Amino acid sequence: MTDRALLSHEDLPRVAVVVGAGGGIGRAIAVEFASHGYSIALIDLDPSRLEETTRVLPASPLHRSYQADITDETAINDSVARILADFGHV
Repeated sequence: MTDRALLSHEDLPRVAVVVGAGGGIGRAIAVEFASHGYSIALIDLDPSRLEETTRVLPASPLHRSYQADITDETAINDSVARILADFGHV
């Protein structure tokens, strides 16, 4: 059994996945979750807008950006796989 398996759900770092995180409501949601200590997985089609959102988030905890078209099932599946690899859980 790994150390991670011994952790309860409450002990795991909190991770939020925010789709449309490049602006508007998505950016506001990302900022709000980050202000409560969540790590954020940011998804948006526009990489420059993702970069802008990342700049307004607190430096800690960990935040990662994923460029994906949410209308493309393969792109979203790939993003979810990368998020799980980067964060370990959501």
